[in-house]
Amino acid sequence: MKEKSINRDILVKRAGLLSAVRSFFNEKGYTEIDAPCITPWPTMDSNIDSIPVTIKNLNKQTKKFFLHTSPEHSMKKLLASGSGDIYFLGKVYRDGEITDLHNPEFTMAEWYKTNADYFDIMDETEDLVNFCLNSLNLPLKIHYGHYEIDFEKPWERISVKEIFWNKGQIDLDKCMDISGIREAALKLSVHFNKHDDWDTIFSRIFIDNIEHELGFSRPCFVYDYPSKKPLMAAYKESDKNYVQRAELFIAGMELANGYTELTDYKELLKRFEHEKKLKPEDFPIDYDLIEALKSGMPQCSGIALGIDRLLMILLDKKNIKEVIPFPLENYF
Repeated sequence: MKEKSINRDILVKRAGLLSAVRSFFNEKGYTEIDAPCITPWPTMDSNIDSIPVTIKNLNKQTKKFFLHTSPEHSMKKLLASGSGDIYFLGKVYRDGEITDLHNPEFTMAEWYKTNADYFDIMDETEDLVNFCLNSLNLPLKIHYGHYEIDFEKPWERISVKEIFWNKGQIDLDKCMDISGIREAALKLSVHFNKHDDWDTIFSRIFIDNIEHELGFSRPCFVYDYPSKKPLMAAYKESDKNYVQRAELFIAGMELANGYTELTDYKELLKRFEHEKKLKPEDFPIDYDLIEALKSGMPQCSGIALGIDRLLMILLDKKNIKEVIPFPLENYF
């Protein structure tokens, strides 16, 4: 197909944003790392699909690899080896994601701060975005569609438990089994199938009734997610029904996902084995990461921020294609 012309102003703003992100972390003493895009291990997150690639050596032998969905595994191995505070700014890849908000190849900033928890990383995310606004000569109040979003600190923070109570006086503590989450869905008129598991029903409640309402007056962090889907987050010390995880929403879009990192290698292996069973193929577990955690990973917190979506907000764009020079949707 014929490619559309690229808006120079967007290219300049995009370059300015990338430069600002690097300046922020470099000034704070972080080390930028160049994570490999090709990895032997696919993501173990059952909600994300890796893109497979076949690599051939000089003897014409072939082996299946994957484009990374995140530099998380590589960065945690570096943390375990003593890297200190590190950040990544580059491309990541996820299959089956072409929508107004998704492109299979997108740009991510991911960083890990040692001796920090998820509240510290929320603070730093606020600082990073405001630093970028200042670097791009943008005001702290941004117009996005019909809304004015105030980026002045502090941003809104609300727990998942608070959201469920405010939404329908639903006690999330009583929704930790399948019957409880089904009852919550019925109360909120959220459709589900009788064979849907807990995570599927919870996700439908959150996406259909909650997510699209968040972050329209000011950015909003949602934190303390149920541990039914723990990913690689540490449990809350006070209640293992929840993990120390936070997501950032602006104008109904998820822009960032972060948590206090799990450092218990036995627990991580247990989670990987559980997620492996949910995958349609027999994907390999990254035992190198397990060994890295076993050797000792420092207490830290990490978060990944979608640069393309942030640029959409800053430039008042409704489709990710408008801020990516060569979106893959153009070739379908």
